[in-house]
Formats: sequence, C-alpha cells, structure tokens
Amino acid sequence: MKDRTRTPLIVLAVVIFAAVLGGALYGALAEPETFDPATPEGVVQNYLKAVFDGDEAASLAFMQPTLADRCRQDSTSLDYRTDGARAFLDGTSIDGDRASVALEIRHSSDGIDEWIENETIWLDRSDNSWQISEPPWPYWDCVKEQ
Repeated sequence: MKDRTRTPLIVLAVVIFAAVLGGALYGALAEPETFDPATPEGVVQNYLKAVFDGDEAASLAFMQPTLADRCRQDSTSLDYRTDGARAFLDGTSIDGDRASVALEIRHSSDGIDEWIENETIWLDRSDNSWQISEPPWPYWDCVKEQ
C-alpha cells in the first residue's frame, strides 16, 4: 500500500526534473539574438565574437584607430583565456554620439565553477558608425595616453 502513495510523488519529481532539464537545455541551445551591426549592441556583439574566436585583427577593427594602435602594440590582454566565457547584454545607453553597452560576462572553467564579471564597453559615433573608444574587456592594459 505504501508503494501506491509514493507513486504520484515520484512521478511529480520526475516531471519537475524533466521540466528543469528541458529549460536548461533550451537556454543552452537557443540561438543568441543578433543585433544590427550598425548599432552599439551590434558592434559590441561582433567585437566579442572576434575576441572569443581569438581573431585579434578583427577585434581591433572595431576600435577607434588610435586605440587599436595602442592595443596592438602594448596589450597582452588577449593572452587572457576566454574559453568557457559567455557574454550577455545587460543594457545600452546612448547619449548623442556616445554610447555604453553593459555586459555580464560569465566564466566557467569546468562547467561547474562559474564567476561573473560586469563590464562596460564605451563607443563613440563618427561618420555615422560606432567604434569602441576606450580600452574594452579584455584589453585591460591598453591605457589611455597621458
């Protein structure tokens, strides 16, 4: 008799587990939103794709030329490993020809341990296109010239 009273609880637990697992899989496998490359969000999205692909030339192309030159010459930041990192848009603010894109970058070294960085990438608009104007993640050591 006890086995019959447990059956609904076991079925309920299995259904809840399946729903949670299904939601996790959907989130992991869902295609990320693609932003218009002419917007600050699109520039940052394409910049991050280049960073995650390890394409330094492509990542520098999204920066203002003087910033890209400094980062090309002085940076060791791309040695920083981005394996297991994922970036999520936290918000965008546009004020005239200046924009900031807030990001949450989640790192996972083994699929279990996770840590989060909150970063902001600054962009300026010139000639109707947006370019990264300040040293962005992970180019921490491309400091502004004094």
